Amino acid sequence: MVPASAWDETNRFAVLGGLALSLVTLLLYVVVFPAYGYNRTPVWGLAWYAVGTFLLAAIPIHLFVRRRIVSPVVAVAGTYAVAVVSTWNRIASAHEAGAALHAGPPALSFLLLFWVVPLLLVSLLGGSEYALKRIVHRYAPPSGE
Repeated sequence: MVPASAWDETNRFAVLGGLALSLVTLLLYVVVFPAYGYNRTPVWGLAWYAVGTFLLAAIPIHLFVRRRIVSPVVAVAGTYAVAVVSTWNRIASAHEAGAALHAGPPALSFLLLFWVVPLLLVSLLGGSEYALKRIVHRYAPPSGE
């Protein structure tokens, strides 16, 4: 059992954000995309995508709430949004043409298949922002002057 003190505000926001993005991703792959002719994703793929989206959301949110590091949240939100729009455009245009989706996975599938890489990149981005903030605060004049 996790003690109540471990579930501070930071962890609650991170878990809720991760669960929300995982739920959105699962809804897209189980309900929305198949309605437009996109092949159903296997269960193992959905589990992999759910874990990936949970971590892609939870870690940047945790960094933002705990350390006020903004860049990972912006990077993940922007990348996810661009991938969803690109995938939606590709699936919708194939559906309108009456054709099947060919020539590789859509952008969202590609992002979520290799979610470890974006997670490492946004973690490095967040670490860089944190280091830069520490350097700036170290050499900043006192606030009373």
